Amino acid sequence: MRKFNKKVVGTFIDVSYNGEIQVGGIINKLPTLCSNGNIHVNEDLVKQALIDRWNKKNEKVFFLGEENGVIFKDIYERYRYLFSPFTKNTNEMRLDVLRNLAKFIDVRSFGLHGYTTFNEIDFEGAVILNLGKNVFAYGNHLLPNEEHEKFMLEEAYYAFDFVVKRSKDPYLQQCSELEYLQEDYNSFKKDLLGSNYSAENTVEKVFAIFVEGKNETLNAKNLSDLISIKKYGNNAIPILIADKLIEYCNDLKEEIEKIEVYYNPFLIDVVISKTFKLLDYDIINVWHFINEK
Repeated sequence: MRKFNKKVVGTFIDVSYNGEIQVGGIINKLPTLCSNGNIHVNEDLVKQALIDRWNKKNEKVFFLGEENGVIFKDIYERYRYLFSPFTKNTNEMRLDVLRNLAKFIDVRSFGLHGYTTFNEIDFEGAVILNLGKNVFAYGNHLLPNEEHEKFMLEEAYYAFDFVVKRSKDPYLQQCSELEYLQEDYNSFKKDLLGSNYSAENTVEKVFAIFVEGKNETLNAKNLSDLISIKKYGNNAIPILIADKLIEYCNDLKEEIEKIEVYYNPFLIDVVISKTFKLLDYDIINVWHFINEK
């Protein structure tokens, strides 16, 4: 199995129609209008959608709340269900726990966070996802729902930036089995394109870009900052303006090995000025791939 030895940056965009949002509070299952005026979506919803998809494909996943009728109230119960319970907080015991956890693609991908009492294990995975943010301004009218406790947003496009890179966490030096694999990245990319997170609102994926560096030193910022979506008329297909994105990628051409762009032409149109060229790579229309089940 090949180890993942490069860095990938990217963003993907999901569209939501007439979806509920909440105003203020903790960003949980609903998109949330924050005090800075931005609407954000919890990235954990995307992680859970990937975990569920991997589970359906019979890949080994750890973060499940139920399996074979057994309900786990926390990850400790899940671990004890799969392995012998750990009783000692020693380096040897922690190494055994790490080796067991390394068997799961979701642990190698997302790490183990917020569970410092889990035998004092807390480490970063290879895939880092940011909060989703609405990058669409047209028609953003907040309409109260029947209970007037939440609001409806007619149309929103939530962009999630991500980075995939080999973790430098010290735990990986103790347990080489935790290394992220090229096969893990291939699954992440394919299943990210083929899955939509499900929360209170239904969403559809409309756009994704993966910028693969030649090595681990690719120095790129959040790509969603370089994308704008506009719409001319209520029934028009939205237009994603990609000039700034392409210009930025061209500036990094010495660091880039490959660029892949996927979009759904039924839901969005990608526009690039004639003055820009996406290196030697073409935009890929993969409607059939996005909808592959």
